[in-house]
Amino acid sequence: MKYSNIAQKFFIYQLFLIILVAKSDNYKNKFFPPTPVLNEIYIQENDKSYILVLEFSGTNFDYVTNETFAPPSLSLLFKNVKWEKGNFVKKCDQNPLYQYSINVQRNVNQKEYKDRIKLKLDFTRVPEYTLKLEPARGNNKNHTLKIVYTKNNVKKSSKKYSSGLRRLPPSRISLNFQDAKLVNVVRMLVSQDNLNLIMGEDVSGRVTVSLDDVSLETALDAILHVNDYEWFIQDNIIIVQPMKTKKVMSGELLTRMFRLKYVTGTILSDAVSEVLTPRGKIRALSSTASTNMEPGEKDILLVTDLPTNFSLIEGVIRSLDVESDQINIAVKFIETALK
Repeated sequence: MKYSNIAQKFFIYQLFLIILVAKSDNYKNKFFPPTPVLNEIYIQENDKSYILVLEFSGTNFDYVTNETFAPPSLSLLFKNVKWEKGNFVKKCDQNPLYQYSINVQRNVNQKEYKDRIKLKLDFTRVPEYTLKLEPARGNNKNHTLKIVYTKNNVKKSSKKYSSGLRRLPPSRISLNFQDAKLVNVVRMLVSQDNLNLIMGEDVSGRVTVSLDDVSLETALDAILHVNDYEWFIQDNIIIVQPMKTKKVMSGELLTRMFRLKYVTGTILSDAVSEVLTPRGKIRALSSTASTNMEPGEKDILLVTDLPTNFSLIEGVIRSLDVESDQINIAVKFIETALK
C-alpha cells in the first residue's frame, strides 16, 4: 500500500511537470516566438493579375520595400526571416516580370546573416502592384505574403504582327544597362512577349542603354541600328542580321539638296522654313550671279532636318516650284496721216 501511494504521487508529479512544461512552451512561443521560416515561393495567375506567393511559418517579421525604375525592379528586405535553400535566381515569363531571386544577406565581413534575406523582382517595367499578408487558414499552417501585379494587356493573336504600322506587340519597356552584351540585351527584350528570335554568330558587340517607357519596336531599332544591325519579322520570328546599307535613324539629322526650276531660292526658303522642325535649318544658294539667268534658274535649297519631316518639305517645294503663266503683251504702231 505504501509503495502504491508513492507510485501514484510520482505519476501525478510527472503529469504536473508535463503540463507545466507545455504551458511554459506556449508562453515562450507567445512572448518569444521562433524566427519565421520562408518555406515556399511560387507564382499564381488569374485573369488580370499575377501573384508571387511567399509562404512563412510565422508572421513576426519585418520587411522594407525598395522600388527602382532604372533598371526596373522591386526589392523586399526581410528581417527576422530564415531561408534554408540558399541563393537562387528563377527565370519566368509572367510579363512584365522576367525573373526573381532570393539572396541571403551578408555583413561587412561577408558572413551570412541567419535571419536576413532579400527578395528581388526584375521587370521590363515596374507594374502596379499590391502587398497582402494573409494569416494561416484551415489545414494550411503557413502564413502567406502575396505580391499582386497587373498583367500586360497584350493580345495573343498572331494578327498583331501583320500590321504595317505596328510590327510588334504594343509593349512598353524601360531599360538601363552599362556596357552589356548586345545579344543578351536583345534576348531579354524579345523574351518578355515570348517572341522567337534568330541571330547569327556574326552578331556581337556591347551597348549602353538607358530607355524609359518606349515601345519594343523603338527599343530594337535604336539598339540594333547604332551597332549596324537590322531586324525584320518572318513567320512570327525576329531575325537579326548585319545592316546591308547604313540607315539614318529617326533622331538623326539629314541634309538634302533641292534644285529649283522656276522660283528663286530666297522666296521658297521663307515658305519651307515654316514647316521645319525646331532642329531644322535651310539655306538658299545660287550657282551664278549673272543677271541674264531666268528667275529661279539653277537656284538650290540646302535643307537639314529630321528624316521623318522631309515628306512634308518635299510637298511644299513641289507645290510652289511651278511654272507661272506667261502674259504676252503685243504693241503695234499704226501710221496715220493727219489732214
